[in-house]
Amino acid sequence: DNVWICKVTHGAKGNGVEVFDDGYEVCEYVDSAYCGTGFAVVVQKYIENPLLIHGFKFDIRVWVLIDMTHGVFIFRDGVMRLSSTPYNPSDLTDTFSHLTNHCIQQRSPYYENLCEGNEMFFRDFASFLHRTRP
Repeated sequence: DNVWICKVTHGAKGNGVEVFDDGYEVCEYVDSAYCGTGFAVVVQKYIENPLLIHGFKFDIRVWVLIDMTHGVFIFRDGVMRLSSTPYNPSDLTDTFSHLTNHCIQQRSPYYENLCEGNEMFFRDFASFLHRTRP
């Protein structure tokens, strides 16, 4: 497959995120929408066969602090942000299936059906893995 995700670096709250199933289409989109604007765009290969939680896509959020001496401190209890609708690789227009951004998910009629805030903390994810991946 040839699926790509395009993210505008000046976007926020899920704005400027697009999913494409054709590399040439991504290039045309970036050229037509952002050429000459001075805005940067990140294009990355979309994970087409992702690990799912109960059939739903997720991303991982981990908080890190880097101090003045370059010491790195990682908060141990990260969170998985889940989509509101089951993963559907045949419908790239279903943003509730493919993008896990809270601002997008909160507009879904299925928001919080799976879990509160569409979030699963690491300890809950560890339990899920032990139950489903022996």
